[in-house]
Amino acid sequence: MKLKKSKKGSGLILVIMMFAFLSIVGMAFISMSLSSYKLRTAKSNAKTGLYGAESGIDEAYGIIGNKVDESIKKGNHEVDIFMNKLSEDLISAKNKIYALEKNDDYNSLNEYDVKDIIDEIEKGKNYTYLDDIKSCINIETYRYTHKKDNQQKQYARVYLDDSKVLESQNNIFKDKYTENILQENKGKQLNILEEISNCTFNINKEKPKIDAKIIIDKEEYSNFNDRKDYINKLKQNKKIPIRINSKFKYKGVNKQVKADYIINIPSYNKSYYVKEDNQIVHKNPVFMKAISIDGNMNVGGKVDIDGDVFVVEKDKKDDKKINKYNKEENNADKGIIINNIQSNFKGNVVTDRNFKIKGAENQCTVTGNIFANNVLLDKNATGSKLKVEKNVYTQDDLEIDANGSETEIQGAYYGLNNGEGSPNPGSSSSININAVKNGKANCKLDIKGEGSIIMGTAYADFEKKGEKYQTGESIAVKGNYKAYSIPSDKTPFSKYIFDYYKPIADDETDLVVGLISKDESSKDLNVFEKGKYFKNIVSNKDYKDIFNWDGIDINGVNCIHLGAIYTKENNEVQSNTDSDKFIIDNLNDVFEKIKEFNDEIYNMGEKIEYTNNINYKEVLSNSKKSVDTQLNNIENITEVNDKEDKNVIILRKGNITIESGKLNDKALDINNKNALIIVDGDLNIKGNLDFTGTLIVKGNLNIENGASLTIKYDENVVRSLISQNYGKLKNVFKNNSEEIFDTLNKTQFDMDGHSDIVLNNLIQMKNWKIVK
Repeated sequence: MKLKKSKKGSGLILVIMMFAFLSIVGMAFISMSLSSYKLRTAKSNAKTGLYGAESGIDEAYGIIGNKVDESIKKGNHEVDIFMNKLSEDLISAKNKIYALEKNDDYNSLNEYDVKDIIDEIEKGKNYTYLDDIKSCINIETYRYTHKKDNQQKQYARVYLDDSKVLESQNNIFKDKYTENILQENKGKQLNILEEISNCTFNINKEKPKIDAKIIIDKEEYSNFNDRKDYINKLKQNKKIPIRINSKFKYKGVNKQVKADYIINIPSYNKSYYVKEDNQIVHKNPVFMKAISIDGNMNVGGKVDIDGDVFVVEKDKKDDKKINKYNKEENNADKGIIINNIQSNFKGNVVTDRNFKIKGAENQCTVTGNIFANNVLLDKNATGSKLKVEKNVYTQDDLEIDANGSETEIQGAYYGLNNGEGSPNPGSSSSININAVKNGKANCKLDIKGEGSIIMGTAYADFEKKGEKYQTGESIAVKGNYKAYSIPSDKTPFSKYIFDYYKPIADDETDLVVGLISKDESSKDLNVFEKGKYFKNIVSNKDYKDIFNWDGIDINGVNCIHLGAIYTKENNEVQSNTDSDKFIIDNLNDVFEKIKEFNDEIYNMGEKIEYTNNINYKEVLSNSKKSVDTQLNNIENITEVNDKEDKNVIILRKGNITIESGKLNDKALDINNKNALIIVDGDLNIKGNLDFTGTLIVKGNLNIENGASLTIKYDENVVRSLISQNYGKLKNVFKNNSEEIFDTLNKTQFDMDGHSDIVLNNLIQMKNWKIVK
């Protein structure tokens, strides 16, 4: 077989060879071009460097660089000032707004009110960026229905608008950055241009003549009419263009070089954050008073309390002293026992036991109301004076046993217990005057206010079968009970039957006294019948001189009284005629006062919610608030909140003594401080203790003889103390109230560090050119 020669593939080989040749030639040209470019660039850079150095343009770069560095620092500093000012105004605005919580204006707050508050804070300060501050601080309101009174309430939250803060930071930084570069006012050469034009670089002992101008869109700075408008235009363009024209001599030849430096305006790059502890502090009645005590308050020294006082006794059943007539003895020293020379209470005084003045020559003033089981002037309190500028509420009696004493109530007296269904003398409210000398009242009682309520009658010191004799008098002077032993010849009184009662003061004799007891049908007389009988006897001119109410002045206007009372203005005894009418006519008025009493005694001043068909005992049982019910466990804490030791928090477990303002360990002086003091035990005070704040004691408070206690309650101070230390106190107070006491705890600003700005990224040279 014969082989043939093949010509297939020869064309492809030829094409490859041609492309290889062209590639080699092309690469050679590219290499030559690149080398030429590098050479020209090197020559250009050399020329640029040479002319830049000779012309002073490089010196201008250095001046611009230094100015940019300085401007960045000043811009950052101006923002720091703004953030500090913003922090201060935010906290001040919060405090002012939250202070309005009890004001009607609080429920209508809006963003414009916040702006007005900031204007008030900054009034007269002329801060440049006030509008920025106002744009950054906003208010957000929430409405809710309060369960207690079913009223619409508003909660206001004051906060920062992050986007506005960032925008303000950026604008302020750029303002200061740009202004610092421009430096001078319109009409004068700018500082940076002045520095460039007068640079000290010399060439062969000759200074280059440099002309520097700022030009935007071919328009010079000096042509702008408004500097602010010009600066805004620069910021809008995000750059400051400086055109430099340098004339100099090089080797005797005149040269001229032009170049544009572009100074970029950077954005602010320092982030901020706000640390806010906005834990809501719910209102707790235990820290809304100057003094709150679970025990007794024994006052042996001087007291001056500017604020409310609340004293309830723990474990009453354990030590309550009851006599054989089923009545707690009035000489039992339980409640607030005052045995000193001077006592001032500038607020409400509340105790579920006795408010008792025991010391002679005591001067006691209460500028608020008294709420107590009994208000007593002990027989040992001779010459004492009690002045109450508002009202006195008692569940039992107002009793005056102190000879030579004076009691003045500028408001009304409300004795709220009528003793219905109980033979217990402690369940019938009345006014008892036992300070008698030579058959006459030896004290003064002046109740000036209208509308007093006395829902019970007094018991005389006579008994039969273990039961005391109940009189028909709501205001009883010792000795006036003689009226019930005097027969009457008027109908129906002449038919009343007398029973014989034994004087309680004389257990060893068989002496008995006949006192009216039953009607003609042998039915026991009620207090209304006894009251009418009493009025009949004392109004009889034959007996009138043996009864007296000297020094007793009760305002009888609109007075609601179950039994007979004496009114000085009419110089007569008044009695009620119809028991059913008395209850129906006065039910609403009496119930309102009972609710006020129960709110204070059982609920620490907070309103108790009543509904229809209520079980009063169940409501009061569920509403019994005390220091113990409002606090959790207490641990030993001592906290001083500032360098000057003005704010002090003290929590102590167990019995402690404060002597001359110092604790047992003598480590801290409380006097003249703002203080929150909580003691889980008894507190004994020796020497002088004087502070602003609140005192909370889960045991007895004993102010020893010769000591003094001065407390000024200031809600804002207490709010601040709790807010500053809420981390330590939040587990001490129980949050069982819907009402908000405080939402401002801490607002702390902080700033992250600046990230580095590369100078080469901010300064660029363009349009370099040799003119000649």
